[in-house]
Amino acid sequence: MSKHGTFDVGKYFTLLVVVFSLVTGVFIFIHAFVFLKVKGAYSEEAVWSAIAGMVLFFWSAHQTVIMFREVLSKIATPIKAQQPVQQMETKQ
Repeated sequence: MSKHGTFDVGKYFTLLVVVFSLVTGVFIFIHAFVFLKVKGAYSEEAVWSAIAGMVLFFWSAHQTVIMFREVLSKIATPIKAQQPVQQMETKQ
């Protein structure tokens, strides 16, 4: 990863946080179903937890793709087009 250019710790830390929030969104969504099975639990709270988990998951998945493209992409320098070689005219 570092051979593509300078190593930016801030970008990698942001990527780590976004991946952590992706996993957290999955756990919140799963916990909402467990919360529904408990007697005396409020179904409205479980529904809002499930919605929050889905929103966090989809936002984090989108940000993860963006961050991986940004962190792992190699910066390419443009190559100048070569000038056409002119043939030397010989005088006869």
